[in-house]
Amino acid sequence: MKLIFLDADGTLLHSDGHIPKSAILACELAQKNGHKICLGTGRQVVEIIGDLKKINFDASICGSGSTVIVDDKIIYDSNFDYEESSQLKKYFFNNQIPFIVEGSHGLFSTQNVVDYLNSNLDKLCYNLSEEEKSKHSLALVIQQIHVVSTDELKKCPINKIAFLNSPIPLEEIEKQFSQKYDVIPSTYPPYGKMSGEITRKHITKANGIDIIVKHFNISKDNIISIGDNYNDLPMFEKSGFSIAMGNSVDEVKKQANYVTDDILQDGIYNAFKKLNII
Repeated sequence: MKLIFLDADGTLLHSDGHIPKSAILACELAQKNGHKICLGTGRQVVEIIGDLKKINFDASICGSGSTVIVDDKIIYDSNFDYEESSQLKKYFFNNQIPFIVEGSHGLFSTQNVVDYLNSNLDKLCYNLSEEEKSKHSLALVIQQIHVVSTDELKKCPINKIAFLNSPIPLEEIEKQFSQKYDVIPSTYPPYGKMSGEITRKHITKANGIDIIVKHFNISKDNIISIGDNYNDLPMFEKSGFSIAMGNSVDEVKKQANYVTDDILQDGIYNAFKKLNII
């Protein structure tokens, strides 16, 4: 039995909100052959929506390792403590950097952030019908955001912060926080350039894999991971075999054992066939 970890955005899920039929079929066939299909995503629990519901995941890593689900039950959930949360929010408020507070309980932000995301959505979907636009992955994310006041946002518990359209370079934000937190470029392109993510130190998808591996009692040799972006590299380190999508960033391709085809060229299905998973 293999334990197969699949990233969501850019790996399973195209930015327009659909999962290729070949990828869904590959997952179904792999499970019929006795393998476990696990989601490893930066998305929160409430963002496992749309086409992601078409796959019956045996386990899920959400919030880049902050929340772990097995058999539809949360078995691990980790938040910033109050002091950490306050420090981060104060920095982004003071520097006028829009951000979204994320946790297994939901997504929260202010109206100006939702307005910015809706503007991005209009640009991405300018040539689509209203029905097609409503199915875009960004439209589905926006629907999950609870609009709150600044004072309410300060009180929300978090396990990850997504900052958007920052006037301050990512390198400066990383320098400010990297000793205490993990800071990476945004792994979700529709958020726009100069966007990024902050999680607690050492809370990564690798952390999630450790928890799930212990639950299923599986060795590293039987772990396969597939991804396309920076936050997938910790999964690669925990896997006996790692696969980069053809549309991956260059660093992910360099670290992978194998590079499959693009998401829209049956990348997952072809990788499963190559490894005799299906």
